Amino acid sequence: AVFKEVEKALLRANVFRQEHKVYYTLDILDDPVLVGPPCGKYIRCKAQASYTLTNITGIPIVHPVKLNIERPPERELIEHCKIVKVEINGRSLSPEEIRTNTTGTDIQICFRYDVSIKPGEKIQVYTDAELVKRDLDQEIWTSMLPSDGIELTVTVPAKNLEIKAHALHMEEVKVIQKNDSTTVWSLKHG
Repeated sequence: AVFKEVEKALLRANVFRQEHKVYYTLDILDDPVLVGPPCGKYIRCKAQASYTLTNITGIPIVHPVKLNIERPPERELIEHCKIVKVEINGRSLSPEEIRTNTTGTDIQICFRYDVSIKPGEKIQVYTDAELVKRDLDQEIWTSMLPSDGIELTVTVPAKNLEIKAHALHMEEVKVIQKNDSTTVWSLKHG
């Protein structure tokens, strides 16, 4: 069963992801009307990602561009979780295109948009989303695409938030830049 999953996800892949960069900007929600007392237990995340997909087959393909974001369990915060922008090859999808290609469950918002890619063609993808997390929460990014790695940049307010990154991978993620408000981690392996 494990080999079949590896074969399906990696050995039979029809695209290769490169230059995958994820940017998180975190801010403490401190509006008592919005989150109720005690304030400061929720974090607003602005999550942006960009990457290049290359068709590695010798034939035209249709490949889904996907984005899944977690919904908070608190109903009053769900409206603050949304996909703000999707751009493919420099063309921003309209709000209507985003809406019609978005579904949801009780736990996540799921975006899927099929893109035609010619043999050897590269497409650029950019996504922008907003979500709300608890201050003691985690975010897990997964990918079933072969890639050259990922770079994660997290910017936090000067309110003493402790953040960490860990790779569920045989290689360790490395800090490549750090200052008072921003940390950049890199995993140079697919």
